[in-house]
Amino acid sequence: MRLALLVPTMKIGGVEIVFANLANGLRERGVEVDLVLGQAGGDLVRLLEMNVHIWDLNCTHMITGIPAVVRYIRTREPDVVIAAMTHCTAVAVLACKIARKKTRIVATEHNTMSQVIANAVGLKYRLMPLWSHLTLNAADSIVAVSYGVADDLAHQSRINREKIRVIYNPVITDRIYSSAATVVDHPWFSDGEPPVILAVGRLDPQKDFAVLIRAFRIVRSYRDARLVILGEGPDRQRIERLVIEADLVKDVALPGFAQNPYKFMRKAAVFVSSSAWEGFGVALVEALALGAPVVATDCPNGPSEILCKGRYGVLVPVGDHEAIAQALLSVLDEPPRRDASGHLDQFTSRHIVSQYLSLVEC
Repeated sequence: MRLALLVPTMKIGGVEIVFANLANGLRERGVEVDLVLGQAGGDLVRLLEMNVHIWDLNCTHMITGIPAVVRYIRTREPDVVIAAMTHCTAVAVLACKIARKKTRIVATEHNTMSQVIANAVGLKYRLMPLWSHLTLNAADSIVAVSYGVADDLAHQSRINREKIRVIYNPVITDRIYSSAATVVDHPWFSDGEPPVILAVGRLDPQKDFAVLIRAFRIVRSYRDARLVILGEGPDRQRIERLVIEADLVKDVALPGFAQNPYKFMRKAAVFVSSSAWEGFGVALVEALALGAPVVATDCPNGPSEILCKGRYGVLVPVGDHEAIAQALLSVLDEPPRRDASGHLDQFTSRHIVSQYLSLVEC
């Protein structure tokens, strides 16, 4: 069997990590895998096993890459195309029709549509429910990465909820444990230093690091601690300005993107997710797997499912910096002892790959 994974790039992002893990997991099971990229390259290509074949469409936007996808389908004749996000599904659907191939298409949805629409501007976002309805109904299967995403998608795009299957993201691999074992070269993680609160994610409004800065200012007024935010994005200058205004320059670090965030997670006193919305929460699962106590906003959707409604971490209201601060202080003062090992099995690459194979082989 040959599976094609269609994704725009392998630049930094949760979806890209998920597709790298899925590609590697499928290869381990003996499946021939083509990673079909709008543009080849990107930092996350390094995550791929050597025997994952990369096909470069060489297009700046996926919609302009339809002719290249048609050529790919006619040349490689994949049995199944697994598409990342709705626009990739639309490209796959149109390309298969033009190529006149009966390739099965699996659409995957990774974010909460209602929140994306509410927090974006432009005609394409206002029309998203309509073109999602047309596109996803043309796919052979629809996968959502959480039950919250599935319910929201069904409501927004008027798709029968029974047509949407929930398969969590393949997050936990042997690689994260081996990577976590390496030495952290940041001085704040040395023995005897104040505890470090860690956040990981793109610096943009969705992750709402502004509310985290306000929360950390309260934490810092009560006790010695430091905050490290790993990631890069358009909100960097705004966040840096907030750090200066809060007089936290000596206690907050924004080192940028880290190729190996896992070594930081292993050493963190607390991992915090302050997101306004999510679809899943890849970094949340990674932190749990590496033993970090977790505080997360109970945003739509993902964290509540991952943390089993607060059983495996502290959930706080979205945008409430005082609640985030109190939760962080509580965890710093008395780190919880929770064994999440059995719960985390459902997020392993091995388990998720089996679910995808069950889906495409039926």
